[in-house]
Formats: sequence, structure tokens, C-alpha cells
Amino acid sequence: MKQLKLDIDCETESITESVIDQKRAIIQRYLDRAATEAQCSVNEYQKSRSKKKYFRLSWREGKKTKHLHVPGGNVNAILAQYRARKLRELIDRGAKLEEVIAAVQTYAQSGV
Repeated sequence: MKQLKLDIDCETESITESVIDQKRAIIQRYLDRAATEAQCSVNEYQKSRSKKKYFRLSWREGKKTKHLHVPGGNVNAILAQYRARKLRELIDRGAKLEEVIAAVQTYAQSGV
């Protein structure tokens, strides 16, 4: 009887280890996916009382979503479209959030 009980314990222990390994693999896949996904995006927004749309950079900090206006005029302006395209290229190539925010801030400082 004791021999049988030991065999059952070994089987349940190996099952438990395989479940733990599966959970670790799932968590690692989630972390890997989060590392490769973009941390920010460029999108359009409309002010509440205006009919014009503008570009902004959006990103998450914890549970809050932060936004930064992309200077250059509304979405019909060539300069705004150019800057939005350049920011999207930065994001697509995997630039860090700080680098993208710095690019938007240089647009604001240039005054053009």
C-alpha cells in the first residue's frame, strides 16, 4: 500500500509542475507581447466646440491615458500630416516613449 501511495504522489507532483510550467509560459508570452507592442499612438481628436480635428500623441501611465497635442494645425494641414507621419514612423520602428515625446516637444519649440 505504501508503495502505491508514493507512486500517486509522484504523479500529482509532476502534474503540478507541468501546470506551473504552463502558467510561466503564458506569463512570459504576455510579457514578450507587451514589450513589442507600441507604447503610444498618434490619433485624431476634436475639441468639444470646434468642428476641426487635430493630431495628438496618446500613451498610458498606469491606468490613466495621457495626451500631447501635435503642433502644426488641423488634420488638413500639410505640416500636421507630415509631423503625424514622422511620429508614426518613430513608433513603428520601436522608438521609446521618451524619444517620441521629445520629438513632439521639438515641434512645439520650433514654432513653424
